[in-house]
Amino acid sequence: MSNVDVMYFIKELSAKSAISIVVDTKINGKISGKLYHVSLEDGLKALLQANGFQVTKIKNSSCKIREMGMSNGDSQ
Repeated sequence: MSNVDVMYFIKELSAKSAISIVVDTKINGKISGKLYHVSLEDGLKALLQANGFQVTKIKNSSCKIREMGMSNGDSQ
């Protein structure tokens, strides 16, 4: 994929998978990348981190996404 809106990508991925994705409201931008032979979790993390976003696993089937460098603010 090339130059895809990050919010569109996350919404589509969440709708088509069993992953609940919590997204920081300040997230915006485009993402690009190609992944081969990786799990959904590893691929999502690698793709988003390569494009400047941080992925935090909350529970087995959910994750939180925010821009790199933002303080967590959560007490988890």
